[in-house]
Amino acid sequence: MKTASARAYDLRTGSFVDAQSAVVTRRQLAAVGIGPSQVRNQVQAGRWSLEGNRVVILHNGPLTAEQQRWAAVLGQTHTAALGGITAAQAHGLNWLAEEQLHVLVPEGSRIIPTEGVVVHASRTYEPELHRHAGSGVPRTRIERSVIDAAAWTSKDRRACGVLCASVQQRLVTPEALIDALAAAGPIRRRHLLGLTLGDIEGGAHSLLEIDFGQLGIEAGIGRPRRQVERKDASGKRRYIDVEFDFFDAEVDGALHLLPANYWNDQYRHNELLIAGSRTLHFSTVAVRVQRELVISQLRRADEAFRR
Repeated sequence: MKTASARAYDLRTGSFVDAQSAVVTRRQLAAVGIGPSQVRNQVQAGRWSLEGNRVVILHNGPLTAEQQRWAAVLGQTHTAALGGITAAQAHGLNWLAEEQLHVLVPEGSRIIPTEGVVVHASRTYEPELHRHAGSGVPRTRIERSVIDAAAWTSKDRRACGVLCASVQQRLVTPEALIDALAAAGPIRRRHLLGLTLGDIEGGAHSLLEIDFGQLGIEAGIGRPRRQVERKDASGKRRYIDVEFDFFDAEVDGALHLLPANYWNDQYRHNELLIAGSRTLHFSTVAVRVQRELVISQLRRADEAFRR
């Protein structure tokens, strides 16, 4: 019969240990014949370390980002998964987020308080439907991850930004996000997320230009003229989103953030500038969530260009 040390060595080279980056649960250890006393011996010998009451790390060094994610999920119920921005980052989203890890569990699950981990209980979370089917740390599917990230963040701008970034980085389509939002139920800032996704998809831009007219009235400079024809420095016909008496404004939608569009937008702007255009640029996000700032800049632009 193998000793506990021999079984522990076999465990370190096991396939499921490799798959979980050397982060396992006590229950998994018991299933291969390593009980509480053997775990305690390995920890006291300085070979292993513990994360809470359920999770065992099969080394005693600092945890990698991947190991921290495994520990966060394994520390909760067996149906838990990374959620929100943590799951989106695990899918490959390049997005700076707080150090806390987000984990999603079904409503009614027992939640184990864990330092550095925020556990969200959701009545709409169905593990068999919403968990990503691939390998790696259990996590929600990318479309649900992004919608949850946008709903859970503290700022409207970051909520809109994570939607744009996920599409920009080609991790998910606008259509998939729209479907995920429809299935999400009554979540925080649902209306704003729907408007932003409509803009990303390309269907809400004209409505933003109409809404922009109201901002001109609130700034005291009147309604602008929409889609005004201009000629740039090379004589090419261009169209300005909105024209006030002394300056113009462009409403840059989320699609303007995509790399394929970036240079075309800049080239167009430069040609109009060379031809004498006075054009302010505002993002659709700013028009929706920073109205007072936009109104202030419109008012000050009118005063500056009127001279």
